[in-house]
Amino acid sequence: MKRDGIGSQPPYVGALLRMSVGIVRKRLLGAVARHGFSDITAAQLAAFSYPFPDGLKPTELAARANQSKQALNHMLAELEDAGYLIRKAEKAGGRRRVYLTSKGRKVVTICQAEMIALQDEWSVRVGRRQFDIFLDVLRHMPGDISADAETS
Repeated sequence: MKRDGIGSQPPYVGALLRMSVGIVRKRLLGAVARHGFSDITAAQLAAFSYPFPDGLKPTELAARANQSKQALNHMLAELEDAGYLIRKAEKAGGRRRVYLTSKGRKVVTICQAEMIALQDEWSVRVGRRQFDIFLDVLRHMPGDISADAETS
Protein backbone atom coordinates (compact mmCIF):
# COMPACT_ATOMS: atom_id res chain seq x y z
CA MET A 1 0.00 0.00 0.00
CA LYS A 2 1.41 3.35 -1.04
CA ARG A 3 1.41 6.09 1.59
CA ASP A 4 1.83 9.76 0.90
CA GLY A 5 2.53 12.31 3.56
CA ILE A 6 4.97 13.14 6.30
CA GLY A 7 5.69 9.51 7.27
CA SER A 8 6.39 8.24 3.77
CA GLN A 9 9.96 9.53 3.41
CA PRO A 10 13.07 8.87 5.51
CA PRO A 11 14.17 9.39 8.13
CA TYR A 12 11.55 7.11 9.63
CA VAL A 13 10.47 6.94 13.26
CA GLY A 14 13.27 4.59 14.38
CA ALA A 15 15.99 6.84 13.02
CA LEU A 16 14.32 9.97 14.39
CA LEU A 17 14.04 8.44 17.85
CA ARG A 18 17.64 7.18 17.71
CA MET A 19 18.87 10.67 16.73
CA SER A 20 16.82 12.20 19.54
CA VAL A 21 18.25 9.73 22.05
CA GLY A 22 21.72 10.69 20.84
CA ILE A 23 20.97 14.33 21.61
CA VAL A 24 19.58 13.39 25.02
CA ARG A 25 22.70 11.36 25.92
CA LYS A 26 25.02 14.14 24.81
CA ARG A 27 23.08 16.69 26.86
CA LEU A 28 23.01 14.46 29.94
CA LEU A 29 26.73 13.69 29.78
CA GLY A 30 27.51 17.39 29.37
CA ALA A 31 25.27 18.36 32.28
CA VAL A 32 26.67 15.80 34.72
CA ALA A 33 30.25 16.68 33.68
CA ARG A 34 29.57 20.40 34.27
CA HIS A 35 28.50 19.48 37.80
CA GLY A 36 31.70 17.55 38.49
CA PHE A 37 30.59 14.02 37.56
CA SER A 38 32.83 13.58 34.53
CA ASP A 39 33.45 9.90 35.28
CA ILE A 40 29.97 8.84 34.10
CA THR A 41 29.80 7.25 30.66
CA ALA A 42 26.91 7.05 28.18
CA ALA A 43 26.38 3.37 29.01
CA GLN A 44 26.17 4.19 32.72
CA LEU A 45 23.34 6.68 32.21
CA ALA A 46 20.90 3.75 32.43
CA ALA A 47 21.55 3.62 36.17
CA PHE A 48 20.27 7.20 36.52
CA SER A 49 17.32 6.95 34.15
CA TYR A 50 13.61 6.88 34.83
CA PRO A 51 12.26 4.75 36.33
CA PHE A 52 15.05 4.99 38.86
CA PRO A 53 16.72 1.77 39.95
CA ASP A 54 16.13 2.02 43.69
CA GLY A 55 15.31 -1.57 44.61
CA LEU A 56 15.62 -2.86 41.06
CA LYS A 57 17.11 -6.29 40.41
CA PRO A 58 20.33 -6.14 38.35
CA THR A 59 18.72 -8.43 35.76
CA GLU A 60 15.84 -5.96 35.36
CA LEU A 61 18.27 -3.10 34.90
CA ALA A 62 20.25 -5.16 32.36
CA ALA A 63 17.08 -5.78 30.33
CA ARG A 64 16.10 -2.11 30.48
CA ALA A 65 19.60 -1.01 29.47
CA ASN A 66 19.75 -3.66 26.72
CA GLN A 67 23.00 -4.97 28.18
CA SER A 68 24.15 -8.45 29.04
CA LYS A 69 24.13 -9.38 32.73
CA GLN A 70 27.93 -9.59 32.63
CA ALA A 71 28.31 -6.12 31.12
CA LEU A 72 25.80 -4.67 33.55
CA ASN A 73 27.51 -6.25 36.56
CA HIS A 74 30.79 -4.69 35.42
CA MET A 75 29.08 -1.30 35.08
CA LEU A 76 27.40 -1.65 38.49
CA ALA A 77 30.75 -2.49 40.10
CA GLU A 78 32.28 0.67 38.58
CA LEU A 79 29.38 2.82 39.79
CA GLU A 80 29.47 1.20 43.22
CA ASP A 81 33.24 1.80 43.51
CA ALA A 82 32.66 5.47 42.53
CA GLY A 83 29.98 5.82 45.23
CA TYR A 84 26.92 6.30 42.99
CA LEU A 85 25.04 3.19 44.07
CA ILE A 86 25.10 0.19 46.33
CA ARG A 87 23.91 -3.36 45.82
CA LYS A 88 22.36 -4.98 48.85
CA ALA A 89 19.91 -7.71 49.72
CA GLU A 90 16.68 -6.73 51.46
CA LYS A 91 16.96 -9.76 53.72
CA ALA A 92 19.68 -12.25 54.61
CA GLY A 93 20.28 -14.68 51.78
CA GLY A 94 18.14 -12.67 49.37
CA ARG A 95 19.14 -11.41 45.96
CA ARG A 96 20.95 -8.12 45.87
CA ARG A 97 19.15 -5.12 44.46
CA VAL A 98 20.42 -1.79 43.17
CA TYR A 99 20.00 1.39 45.25
CA LEU A 100 21.22 4.89 44.48
CA THR A 101 23.32 6.65 47.08
CA SER A 102 22.95 10.36 47.82
CA LYS A 103 25.68 10.94 45.22
CA GLY A 104 23.66 8.94 42.68
CA ARG A 105 20.51 10.87 43.52
CA LYS A 106 22.39 14.13 42.85
CA VAL A 107 23.13 12.83 39.35
CA VAL A 108 19.42 12.00 38.89
CA THR A 109 18.49 15.55 39.93
CA ILE A 110 20.96 16.99 37.40
CA CYS A 111 19.61 14.70 34.66
CA GLN A 112 16.01 15.64 35.43
CA ALA A 113 16.81 19.36 35.31
CA GLU A 114 18.62 18.91 31.98
CA MET A 115 15.69 16.99 30.49
CA ILE A 116 13.24 19.69 31.60
CA ALA A 117 15.49 22.30 29.96
CA LEU A 118 15.69 20.24 26.75
CA GLN A 119 11.92 19.74 26.69
CA ASP A 120 11.44 23.48 27.16
CA GLU A 121 13.82 24.19 24.26
CA TRP A 122 12.10 21.69 21.98
CA SER A 123 8.64 22.99 22.91
CA VAL A 124 9.73 26.53 21.98
CA ARG A 125 11.07 25.19 18.68
CA VAL A 126 7.90 23.32 17.66
CA GLY A 127 5.28 25.04 19.82
CA ARG A 128 4.02 24.05 23.28
CA ARG A 129 0.78 22.48 21.98
CA GLN A 130 2.57 20.31 19.41
CA PHE A 131 5.24 19.26 21.89
CA ASP A 132 2.59 18.29 24.47
CA ILE A 133 0.87 16.17 21.80
CA PHE A 134 4.24 14.59 20.93
CA LEU A 135 4.82 13.63 24.59
CA ASP A 136 1.28 12.29 24.88
CA VAL A 137 1.75 10.15 21.78
CA LEU A 138 5.03 8.73 23.10
CA ARG A 139 3.36 7.85 26.40
CA HIS A 140 0.69 5.84 24.57
CA MET A 141 2.89 3.81 22.24
CA PRO A 142 3.23 0.01 22.46
CA GLY A 143 5.66 -0.94 25.21
CA ASP A 144 3.98 1.73 27.31
CA ILE A 145 6.53 3.67 29.36
CA SER A 146 4.11 4.26 32.23
CA ALA A 147 3.37 0.52 32.51
CA ASP A 148 7.10 -0.20 32.79
CA ALA A 149 7.42 2.44 35.51
CA GLU A 150 4.51 1.00 37.50
CA THR A 151 6.13 -2.41 37.71
CA SER A 152 9.40 -1.09 39.09
